[in-house]
Amino acid sequence: MLLQKSCPLNQPAIQSRRVTALLKGHRRVSLKSSVSGRILTTFRVKYNVVMIGTLDEKEIDVVLENNIVGRLGYREEEKMYVIPLNYLYFSNRYILIHSREGQKIHILRKYPNVCFEVDEIDSISNYRSVLVWGKYEELTDPRERHYALELLIRRIHKQKIAEANISGSTLPVPEDMILPDKEKEIVYRIRITEKTGRFERE
Repeated sequence: MLLQKSCPLNQPAIQSRRVTALLKGHRRVSLKSSVSGRILTTFRVKYNVVMIGTLDEKEIDVVLENNIVGRLGYREEEKMYVIPLNYLYFSNRYILIHSREGQKIHILRKYPNVCFEVDEIDSISNYRSVLVWGKYEELTDPRERHYALELLIRRIHKQKIAEANISGSTLPVPEDMILPDKEKEIVYRIRITEKTGRFERE
């Protein structure tokens, strides 16, 4: 027996500048005998609305602000790396990150052009994904470095910085949450030069 369709199953689509919507509806499908040609049964297939499109700048910022884990992409000559990292999206212009000094930092100092990806996945057909490009910049000023590390720690531990209501230079952080200088904790930022985002929604 062969499965033959009495009408196509291709979903109709409506396209706009930033969204493609696959329409909700039904299609009738017939199961026909390859020997006698008789229709053995007919049934209806239902499909849902699926919207695929691009995120605008405000929606991109929301995804970056609401998450603390992203993936850093960088390269060393012809070898590519993608690694997960905790981060803080700051001032709509920077991705703040901290790390121990090691191979990754040595590579970034030599090849500072990077990308950074963040996604929110509710299901296989409901997600938001953001990709930014930028340049690695190491924070060496003690005051700037200390303030950035405090912000990172508070964000990672889900504390709202705005509720502190005090200046960054006096922002209190428990001593055991800050690594001493001898641990060579590197604080750096990605200065964003370009960002884009996509979504799929059912």
